[in-house]
Amino acid sequence: MQENNRSELQRLDRERKEDILVMLKGFVTSQAAYAEKIVDGWETVAEETSGYSRGTNNMPSYMD
Repeated sequence: MQENNRSELQRLDRERKEDILVMLKGFVTSQAAYAEKIVDGWETVAEETSGYSRGTNNMPSYMD
């Protein structure tokens, strides 16, 4: 009986570790996708505002 309990606990521990690993991989994947979206947003902002740093008059009329 004791050996059955021991092997069951080992199985449960192994499954727990596998589940945590799958969960972490999913988390990392979603965070990487989110980071890419953030980078895309900042690249868009940089393109839209690049004229401001060059001193060109690309400012909206309300800012004149």
